[in-house]
Amino acid sequence: MGHLLGSIGTTLLDEKDVTIQLVSDKPLLLKMLFAGRLDVVMGHHPDIPMAIERLGLDDVYYDPIITVYRTPVHIVCHKFKEVDDLLDKINFRIREVRANGMAQKILSKYAEIVPLSEDSSIFKALENPPM
Repeated sequence: MGHLLGSIGTTLLDEKDVTIQLVSDKPLLLKMLFAGRLDVVMGHHPDIPMAIERLGLDDVYYDPIITVYRTPVHIVCHKFKEVDDLLDKINFRIREVRANGMAQKILSKYAEIVPLSEDSSIFKALENPPM
């Protein structure tokens, strides 16, 4: 099984029964699968189906229903003077592309757009756009 180096998904598996090959990037994982060097790839959604399409790999089976775990995307950064302003702008833009349908247009083919709760920080960011 191929998996992205640094990802934790394979820690959920019993490695006695599975040989895990850690690889540095998603396109390389898929190229190894396509070349027969891997039998299975565990990857993140929607990154894997987008890479499959970008690489033109039509001879691979992908099942979007099999879900090991769900997690939001996180932004990790160093603390710096303007970090709060930057994160406010990012959160506002995320909310904006969700509200105007752009996220649905771009990702609906690959991912389920999950509704935001009204108490989320992203929802609050829309009410108070960054300057």
